[in-house]
Parts: sequence; structure tokens; C-alpha cells
Amino acid sequence: MTNQQPYTNDDLRAEASRQHAILTEDPDYVGVGEQMEDAWVPSVETTEDGSARTWRQLLVIEKDDEDDEDYTAYGEAQEKIHGLINGAADVSEWAVNLGADGLQPDAHQLTWSAGEQPIVRVHFAFHPDMHDEARDYLVTAVGEALHEQMQRAATVPAAEEKPAGACGQCRQSFDPSDTRFDGKAQQTGTPYCRGCVDRCHESTDAFHVCAICR
Repeated sequence: MTNQQPYTNDDLRAEASRQHAILTEDPDYVGVGEQMEDAWVPSVETTEDGSARTWRQLLVIEKDDEDDEDYTAYGEAQEKIHGLINGAADVSEWAVNLGADGLQPDAHQLTWSAGEQPIVRVHFAFHPDMHDEARDYLVTAVGEALHEQMQRAATVPAAEEKPAGACGQCRQSFDPSDTRFDGKAQQTGTPYCRGCVDRCHESTDAFHVCAICR
């Protein structure tokens, strides 16, 4: 006998996403600074010449008085990091669903920009068993396909604005007096003229597709 619960798996994921988002709200400013102290600065963490530094070692300046240290630069970095946390996008739903589906976020990403402003970004997540070569191939294929489509979209002229009181297909003004079956009067109950509706309905082209019959 199946133990049917009064909630769905989607309900569980939604609640987990909600609580995950709450945990990232209003980060403690002092706590941000405390966590920075012993954390390595990524850009110098792996240097082989012994110059690796934590944020504190990199930015806190010791003064002549052993009990006096200048935290000005450290505080500036702390404020910027706190601001980045506050402004972070809410991707809690993505995070929960990726984890539930057994997928791991990957460093691969594709970005399209207008000047210096990113306008589209695609992130990837893979099953841990997918090897690097397959990941690289997939990302490249997706990037090439999307780039081609975006290039096409950029060259498509903007649709002409339909004049008021005009047919949505041929864009010619309605003529209420032309009530012939293929005339320019508006077809009742549609945004099209009688002529365009007639041509659509009477088409013998097996592959005919237009705005009227879509």
C-alpha cells in the first residue's frame, strides 16, 4: 500500500528554495569582515613565490605602534563584498533543483553583450560522470547554435507597426463599404480583412501558414 503524502515533490522543492533564499538575505556586515580575515585572496592564493596573502595580510597596514593598524583598505573591500552579497541574484530555485536532480554547476558559461553590458548569459550544470571532453563539446555546440540564431535575429528588420484600423495580415486599411467575400471590410470577429481570410481559407498549398491560421 502506497503512503500518499498530502504534498508533492514540487512543494518540497519550492519550500526549500524559499528558505534557501531567506538564508542569503541581509548578510551581517561585521560577519563578512570576520570571514575575510583568514580567507586567501584568490588571485594570489596559488603563487609559488611565497607571496600568497589573506585579505588581512594583503590590506591591513601595521603602523609604528604595534597596537595600531590601518583597516581603511580592508574596510573598503569589506563594504564592496557586502554589497555584492546584497545584490546577488536569487538563484535559490535553480540551486535546489540542480542539487535534487544530481547536477553540478560548471565553470563553463556563454555571454553575449551589447558593448560592455552583458545582455544574455547561459550557465551550465552537468552530471558528475560527464567527462570534460563531452562538456567542452556540448558548450561549444550550444554556443555556436545560439550565436547563429542571435546573428539572424539581429538582421531581421523590425516589424512595421500596424496602422490603426488596418488588417493584421496585409496591413491595408479596412474599407467598411467593401463587403465582397474577398473585399477590404473587416471580417467579423477577427483583426483581418475579408480578402486575407478568404485567401487563407481557400489556399491549396499543403504547407500554407500565415498569421490567420496559426
